[in-house]
Amino acid sequence: MRTGLDTVPTMSKEPKTATVRLTPEALKWAKIASGYSGESIAEYISRTIVEQGMKDVDTYHARIKATPPPSPKHRPKGGK
Repeated sequence: MRTGLDTVPTMSKEPKTATVRLTPEALKWAKIASGYSGESIAEYISRTIVEQGMKDVDTYHARIKATPPPSPKHRPKGGK
């Protein structure tokens, strides 16, 4: 069974465990969506977090590159 994790670049092939807190609403929708995708809830949540995280990084990186750096403040000679 293909999980979708095969197409997402990862830093490590070895799965790691971590305790996370999910709202009841998030868990409800993850259960429903994972049922449609054929993935376990954990696989679905992991894949979704990776995909959304990558999108967020791309968005924020583009935003930073599009914003010109502030111009340096000119100070009068003498340091005042």
